[in-house]
Amino acid sequence: MSDASFLILYFALFALLGWIIECAFYFIVEKGLVNRGFLYGPFVPLYGFGALSTLAVSHYSQSLHTAIKIALCTLLVTVMEYVSSFILEKYYSLRLWDYSDEKLNIRGRVCLKYSLFWMIMIFVQITFLQPYTAELIYTIPSIYQHIIALILVIYFVIDFIYSSRSLLNFSKIFTLPDIFDRYFKLPQFNVKTHIKAKIEMFLRPFSQFPYLSKLLYNKMKTFPGSSLILDKWITSIIRKHTVPDDLHECFLALSYDIIKHPEYQRLKDFPHHDKNIFEHCLDVAWLSCKVAKVLNLDIESTIRGSLFHDFFLYDWRDKNDAPNRLHGFFHSRDAYLNALKYFGPLSPIEKDIILRHMWPLTPIPPKYPESFIVCIIDTIVAAKEFGEKMSEKIRKIPYNGKD
Repeated sequence: MSDASFLILYFALFALLGWIIECAFYFIVEKGLVNRGFLYGPFVPLYGFGALSTLAVSHYSQSLHTAIKIALCTLLVTVMEYVSSFILEKYYSLRLWDYSDEKLNIRGRVCLKYSLFWMIMIFVQITFLQPYTAELIYTIPSIYQHIIALILVIYFVIDFIYSSRSLLNFSKIFTLPDIFDRYFKLPQFNVKTHIKAKIEMFLRPFSQFPYLSKLLYNKMKTFPGSSLILDKWITSIIRKHTVPDDLHECFLALSYDIIKHPEYQRLKDFPHHDKNIFEHCLDVAWLSCKVAKVLNLDIESTIRGSLFHDFFLYDWRDKNDAPNRLHGFFHSRDAYLNALKYFGPLSPIEKDIILRHMWPLTPIPPKYPESFIVCIIDTIVAAKEFGEKMSEKIRKIPYNGKD
């Protein structure tokens, strides 16, 4: 049991380390914070199994030169990566990564570039991490090793079940080519809301494996009625994972219908800080959109929510026009009701952005990272506008002094 507990803890530590490496690499390359890996939790099993394989090779071939050990381990981990890709494709009908564009690849499952990456990782493990990791685990009392190992096993089993079910549901998009056509032939459904809700259930794998966005887009082009789907709202659902390089184009595509709406145009009539509500909301929406892209958040909900955050149709400084003197505490509710009336239904993120953007004046804090971003940017933009307004007033003060 002691050896088993040690191996489980060893596996978990390197699976966690692999998750950190994957997230860091993705953040540097794609400028986004994403929970990488097959599992929901912060573990990438391939790194854990690779570490165990390296440990086994090191233990049973101590007489071999370190270079030979590294070569054997690299070959072993590369085979494991190939087999993992094959199994995932066989049982889920999905290829979660594809190296077909890389040089010296084998059926797109493995390639020389990433095998060299494995070689570097294995060298670091054998040379630096392996002895210290074992020493760290053995500093834990035996009874606690067993308890932690048991908890981890239970956790991994539960996480694997849920992650497998999520990926299996996601794979249905690819294995049911008539799914969208069938829904479009059912007029009794609110098709947009119904399918959007279903698609949103399957979005998680996009963040973990960016290759799937391209795969889904190509697959959708073969569906009946694909032009209608791709040109309208389906692409907006997955746009958070496939944002065009031209962020201005994306912003205009998602905000155009709102900005041109007659009721939304009325915001130009109400002053707000040093501008009007319309211009203020656009400034907040644009900055929030830029931050949401960097952090790989839901860009569509961020833009819509920030455009609606001050969608109240009155001059809050006019006591005869404002419905409540405590404008800062209550206008978010007015904005939400107007957004729901003219642009509903709203997603949970959009609703949270509108109702919580004045936190901490509103006692309940934002629930989503998109809401926090809009809350912070709204404060920054408002402070900038107040500052510019104050500077303008100061510049207009007559100066009677002498030089």
